[in-house]
Amino acid sequence: MGCECKVIMEPDDQSTFSASAYLRAMESFDPDLVVTLNYPRSTLAGRIPPGVPYVCWIQDAMVHLFDEERGKAIDDREFLVGMIHPELADRFGYPQNQMQWMPMPASATKFSQCASTPNNTCEIAWVTHQSEPVDVQCARLLDMVREHFPQRTEQFAELFSRIRFEMGTDPTRFVFTWLDEIADACLFPDQDAGAMPIFRANAMHGMVFPIAERIFRHQTLRWAIRIAEKHNWRVRVFGNGWDQNPEFAKYAAGPVAHGSELHECYRDAAVHLHASLHQPMHQRVSECLLSGGLPLVRVARDAFAMMNDAAVLEAQRSGAGTRVLDGQQNQTALRVNLADCPAGRKMIECMKSLGVCSENEFVESMIQWPMSKVQAAIQSDQSLAQRENTTRFSAMSGLFFATEQGFEELLVHAINDSAWREKKRSTAQTTLPDVYTMEGFAKQM
Repeated sequence: MGCECKVIMEPDDQSTFSASAYLRAMESFDPDLVVTLNYPRSTLAGRIPPGVPYVCWIQDAMVHLFDEERGKAIDDREFLVGMIHPELADRFGYPQNQMQWMPMPASATKFSQCASTPNNTCEIAWVTHQSEPVDVQCARLLDMVREHFPQRTEQFAELFSRIRFEMGTDPTRFVFTWLDEIADACLFPDQDAGAMPIFRANAMHGMVFPIAERIFRHQTLRWAIRIAEKHNWRVRVFGNGWDQNPEFAKYAAGPVAHGSELHECYRDAAVHLHASLHQPMHQRVSECLLSGGLPLVRVARDAFAMMNDAAVLEAQRSGAGTRVLDGQQNQTALRVNLADCPAGRKMIECMKSLGVCSENEFVESMIQWPMSKVQAAIQSDQSLAQRENTTRFSAMSGLFFATEQGFEELLVHAINDSAWREKKRSTAQTTLPDVYTMEGFAKQM
C-alpha cells in the first residue's frame, strides 16, 4: 500500500518498555498513525502523544477495557476496531462512532496455497492452545477469587459447578443468555447486577466465558475422538500443553510455528477443526482455507445472531410484518411471515439443518422479534464488514456442525469423498472476502 511501517515489540514476555523508549521511537519515526493491540491510548499513560491518530485493535476481552474511565478517555483521534463488545458503548461510555467491528484477518501472503502435495499426516487435526483441563482451570480461577474476593468464593464455586455440569447439554439453548442468567443468580442473588458493571464484566469475560469456551472445545474434541475410533481415523491436536492433559495427551502433536509450519499443518490433514462460542469465523478458519485445507466448524445457536440482525433489518426496511402484543414479554413485537423475509427464512433453514432449534419452533412459518430487538438492530445497523461477515457465515454453513451426529456426517463426507471435500474447500477458499485478509483490513483501516 506504499506505507512505511515500524514494529515496536518487547524482547520477551517479562519485559516492558519505559515511557522514554516509546517517546524516542515516536520522535525518530514520526508516524502518521499508531496501531496497538488491546490497549487504548489512555492505558499507555503519556507514551503516545495525543495529536497522533491512534487505532487500537481489540482482540481479547481484557480487564482494563471494561471501565468507564477508559471510555471517557477516548479522544477524537482515537479509534477502536476488531472484536468490539457492545457493552463498551452501552455500559462503559466508549464513543460508538469511533468503534467498528471487524473480523479477525489472516495473512494471504503467509498462508497462500502452494503447489506441494499434502502429506496426509492424519484425518482430523486441530490447532489450539486451550489444553488446560477444565477442572484445573476452575480450581485456578477459584483460587484467584479466594485471594481477591474471599466473601464470594462460595458464589463462584456454585457458578463454576453449574457451568461444568450443564454446558453443552442442549444445542438449542442460547448459551450467552443462559450464562448471563446463572451468573446473575449465583453472584447477585440479593442485588442488582447492573450496580456493579465493572465487577460483573470482568467476572463474565475473565472467568465465566473462558470456562464455557473451554468446555465447548474439549467436548468437541471428545466427539472427534469417539468418531475417529469408530472409523479407524487418526486425530492429532497441535498446540501448547496437550501432552500435559491426561485425557488428551495421547493425541498431542506439539506446537506449530505461525508460518510455513502451520501452513503445512493446515494443508496436510483431511480436515481441521474449529470450535468457538465467540468467533466461529476465526482467523484460523481463513488461514486453513488459504493454505489449501478444509475447516469444519462447530457453532452454537448464539452464532446466528448476525443472521438474525440481518433478517430484522430486512423485515423492517421492507415493511413486512405486523406489530402484535407479545404476552410473554409484555411488549409489542414485530411478527413476520417467513415467505416475506428471505433472510429470516434462510436463517431458520440453516438452524434446523444443524439442530440448533427445537422441532416446535417456527411451526407456523412465522418469526417474531420484540420491538426492543428491532430498535436495537436499527440503532446498531450493520457495517460493511458486519454485512460481509453475515454473508460469509451463511455461505460457510455447509461446513458447520452443532451436534455429534451432524459432525460425524460431515467427517464421513470430507474424509471418504475427495471430490466432495475439494468442491467444498475450493468454493469456500475462492469466495473468501477481502476483509478477512490482512490486506483487506489495512485498506479498511
